[in-house]
Order: sequence, then C-alpha cells, then structure tokens
Amino acid sequence: MPPRLLFLGGGYGNQQLTTEAAAVPAGLSVPVQLPSGTAEWGSHPALLPAPARVREPVEPLCQTVPEGFGVAWTTAPLGTRTLEAISTAPDGCTAFDFEAPDERSAPVRWFVCAPVEALPFEAGEELTLSALSQGVAGVEIMGPSGRVLLSRGATIAADDVV
Repeated sequence: MPPRLLFLGGGYGNQQLTTEAAAVPAGLSVPVQLPSGTAEWGSHPALLPAPARVREPVEPLCQTVPEGFGVAWTTAPLGTRTLEAISTAPDGCTAFDFEAPDERSAPVRWFVCAPVEALPFEAGEELTLSALSQGVAGVEIMGPSGRVLLSRGATIAADDVV
C-alpha cells in the first residue's frame, strides 16, 4: 500500500474505540479495500497523500543513516556559544544554529544526526562543545538542559572528556 498521512485533528478528539472493526462508529474507521487481491486505501477525510520524499541533504554526514549505524555530526564548533535555534529535519538530522561569535562573523550552523530525544537543548541556552580525549572521536555538549556525549565505535568513560 502506498504511504499515507493520517491527520486526526479537529473533530475526532480523544476516544477509546474497540478493535472490532464492525463496532467502530461510521466515519471513524479508515477503510482498506481489497480489489483483486491487493490492499488499497479507501476514502476518508483524515487520510492525506504522503509528503514527497525529502531530498538528500547537502551535508553528506546528515544523510539518512543505514540500519544499525550510529550517530554522525559535522565538524563541531568547539567552545561556548549561545544556541539561537534548533530544528530537526525529516531525515533525522538536527541543525544547531549558534549566534555569530562577533559582529564581523556569520552565525554558525552545526549538524548532528542522532535521535532527537537524545538532544534536550533549547534555543537561548548557552552550550559548551568540547572534544573528547585523544584517541576517541567525539564531542561533549554541555548545557542547562543536560550533557550529551557523541561518539562512534568507542566506549566513553566520564574521565575521557578533556
């Protein structure tokens, strides 16, 4: 079946429904049709076409990672910076937009490809980015909302942070 977006806003509200298809009130079930042995979506106002495939990002490190692959990030802007904005793209990569270090410089954008739940930071926070100790490829992000260690292929102990 082709992907579809199910938007349950407005008039649907929170309701508990039975799992018995015949007992679901009319208008609340999303129909599936079985013409000629294949499944197809029926018609329902909450069922919308899926969005177009997201184009591959410009940053190679922020492409969708294969199953079983770890986190990835672009070159970290080490030091202490104020986070102006944080946004996550549909490909799972998060852009950290830091304010410009001075009036002659441009704002700094840093990409981290990791589960968004692992990145608790919010706009307005002052974050410190540090390299992990020598021999361990990684970055520590420290801020008021938490501490995150990014690393690939290594076990990190607390004293591995420089």
